[in-house]
Amino acid sequence: MIQCGKRFGLLVLCSVGFFGVIAVANLRAQDAPEKASPPEQIGRFLKWNAESKATVESFLQDEIARQDERLKAVTTELADKRKWKISENELKRTFFSLEEKREALAQLEAEIQELKAGRKESTEQLQDWQQSAFGPISEFSELEVGQFGTLDGWVCEIVQIVDGENLMVRTGHARLPPAPVNLGIQVGSYEDALLQQKVRGGIPTLGRAEISGPGQTVWIRGLATKGLVDGKRIEPEEVFEVTGTKKIGGTRTIFVLERVDLEEVERFAPKPPVVEAKPEKSKASPVSKPRSGTKSKAKLAN
Repeated sequence: MIQCGKRFGLLVLCSVGFFGVIAVANLRAQDAPEKASPPEQIGRFLKWNAESKATVESFLQDEIARQDERLKAVTTELADKRKWKISENELKRTFFSLEEKREALAQLEAEIQELKAGRKESTEQLQDWQQSAFGPISEFSELEVGQFGTLDGWVCEIVQIVDGENLMVRTGHARLPPAPVNLGIQVGSYEDALLQQKVRGGIPTLGRAEISGPGQTVWIRGLATKGLVDGKRIEPEEVFEVTGTKKIGGTRTIFVLERVDLEEVERFAPKPPVVEAKPEKSKASPVSKPRSGTKSKAKLAN
């Protein structure tokens, strides 16, 4: 009886301890703070950027598959043509001369090297994007509600400062001024003009870029306006979202561009996968040690 009592008591203590651990775990789970949800704009940006990143990765994967397929086909063709004989009589699977054969094989070998280099580059780009938390963010091609992008390549001229973080700007794609003529030589492009101005001198100062077409007025929100004045040109480097439209003057409707806080984005962005560096393989000695006997020594001597 005493032994049974001891066993029963031990069982009770174990049960109490087990349920006590569960209770503590539940309390800790309740006290643990929930992961904050990102603000609406940050959430929209992360979703848009994830789709942009997936598009780039899919394109690169398709490109690698295409390169692999072509590489396999060219390698097979090269191996086959190496077996072709030289004959002036037969027309199928032959070369008319040794020179023709060498030229054909050299072209295939060059294409193989080019394909390998292209595949390596595509693979490295894919790995870079896979290890990055963000996808590509390019400049706006056209303004459309729901789009994210930058104003790189756009001319922005302030129309009105509204308050400390709101302003209206007239903007549009940049149009470079006509290239100047110097010493009777028509410069072919804006870049050529810059080059000649640097090297030769004497070219009139190039005019600043103008807005292509009539341009459009937009409302920019979230951009610090301290120190800015009406009529000044600015080059915003921020990322913007076209969040909607706004009526001004009772009749005009313009797009609203809201700055994206990239520091805030980083707080909620998914962490990129950690890629561990592969250990370097030890390089074998270029000359192997002979085992024993004259046969190995003869190989070493050769």
